[in-house]
Amino acid sequence: MDRMENLTKIEGVHISTALPDHVLKRNILDASKSHIPPISNLSDWREGRSIALIGGGPSLSSHLDTLNKYDYSIVCGSAHNYVISQGVIPKYCLICDPDPIMCEYINPHRGVIYLIASQCAPEMFNKLRNSRRYLWHSVGDVEFNKVFKDKENMVPGGCTVGTRAVLIS
Repeated sequence: MDRMENLTKIEGVHISTALPDHVLKRNILDASKSHIPPISNLSDWREGRSIALIGGGPSLSSHLDTLNKYDYSIVCGSAHNYVISQGVIPKYCLICDPDPIMCEYINPHRGVIYLIASQCAPEMFNKLRNSRRYLWHSVGDVEFNKVFKDKENMVPGGCTVGTRAVLIS
């Protein structure tokens, strides 16, 4: 049994979101029509490589010099612009926040591949339209998950981009 089958057996769980469910579902349906390749299309993904998961926080500035030593790195959401301004160019940027304000934290960089959740705001998809991007689905509660047609690219996790990064890596 794969991890997606296990997730569908969870009952009695309800997740409240900052944006109304109908907005998230509209975003997901629009993203699914966008012809962005799914995250499962990444051919060199993960296996046997050292990974740096980069999140914002008080210790980030004291570890910047070590981040380029990893085979590849995934920067989480709003830490994107900061690490790039410090000379660290991550291989990937993981974005899952559906609020359009997230666009203020992402200035696209041609050296970064963007892993963007289907629930993200249309403004984010527009901002990244000229970037290399891959689509994934942020798993929610059982009823909400019915909106996803592509079960292969569903990523479980907690309520932050950092907890999703742990499972996506």
